[in-house]
Order: sequence, then structure tokens, then C-alpha cells
Amino acid sequence: DGYGSALSLSHPSNLSSRPRSFGVILLRGSKCVLVRSLSSPPAWSGARIPREIARGGETGEAAAIRAVTSLCDLNPEELYVNPDVPPVVTYILGEGGVVEVL
Repeated sequence: DGYGSALSLSHPSNLSSRPRSFGVILLRGSKCVLVRSLSSPPAWSGARIPREIARGGETGEAAAIRAVTSLCDLNPEELYVNPDVPPVVTYILGEGGVVEVL
């Protein structure tokens, strides 16, 4: 009794945690929007679902909206996040063999 506020399910240092990427399946009509890296050299190869790694205490939804607005050059007001579609968790092999949580 009395320890409830001191207990946490997260590690005090998130340096040891896996990177958490959050993305959006953006639909325009019957097509799914994918993004390419325009930097030189490219940050990733090929086309992919718009996603970004969450920053600090950023929520998954906030990171996903940041990803799609920055990578697809959209304003947040142009998006509709459907509350009836649940999030999906998947593990993917990222650059350099790092496993990302998406």
C-alpha cells in the first residue's frame, strides 16, 4: 500500500526500448498512398507507408498524424482518423537489421 504511484510498466530510460514507429494507411479513393524518401542519400529505399518514430512521450496517434502530414505535405485538418478502425501492431525488419515496432 502506498507504492502505487511509484510503480511503472515503462523502463525509466527509454534508451533500452525498441524504436516505436507509427504510420497511417492513407486512402485516396481506391488507392493507398505510399511515400519515397526525397533526401540524398535516401533515408529508406523504395516506397513505404508513411511512418515516423515516436518522440519521447508522443502518443501513437500523434506520431502517425505527424508522419502523414510531414511526409505527404498535408494539413491535419485534411485528415479523418476513423475511430472504427483499430490500430494494428506489427514487427518489421528495418535498416541495418533493426526490428521496428509499427
